[in-house]
Amino acid sequence: MAPIQKVALAGATGTVGAPILQALLDANYDVTVLSRPSSTHAFPASVRVATVDYTQPDSLTEAFQGHDALVSAVAIAALDQQKHLVDAAIRAGVKRIVPSNFGGDLANPKSQAMPVFAPKSRSNDTSSSRSPAPTRRIRSSTTTSS
Repeated sequence: MAPIQKVALAGATGTVGAPILQALLDANYDVTVLSRPSSTHAFPASVRVATVDYTQPDSLTEAFQGHDALVSAVAIAALDQQKHLVDAAIRAGVKRIVPSNFGGDLANPKSQAMPVFAPKSRSNDTSSSRSPAPTRRIRSSTTTSS
C-alpha cells in the first residue's frame, strides 16, 4: 500500500484537533481541514480548507476524494455526526480512518456501557463493519511504577 500523504482532519480547532493539526504539518503531510460554513478560523496557508456540511454525506464524500486518511478529533458533543464522516470516507475510498475515540477503552464492556461513550461505540461498529479494508483497533496501555 502506498504511504499516507493526504490527510483530512475533522475538529482541527479543538483541544485535541489543534495539536494533531500541528503534528501533521510538522510531519509534512498534505492536510485538508474540514470546516463548517459558519467558521471564521484562520488556518496556516499550507492547509487546504474544505467547507462542509457535517450532516450532508455528499458534502463530506466530495471533501474526502483523493485523501489517504481521515483523522477525526471532533468533540464529544459532535460524536453523533462522526458516523457521517466514517460513511463518507468509506464511500470516497479513504484507506485509513482514525475516529475520535480518544480517552476511553472501547474494548472494555464497562466503557461501552457508559452513555457518554455510546456515539464512539456506534462509530467503531460502523467503521469496522463497512470498511472494505481490514480494521485494527489499537489499545493504549498504561504502565505504572512503584
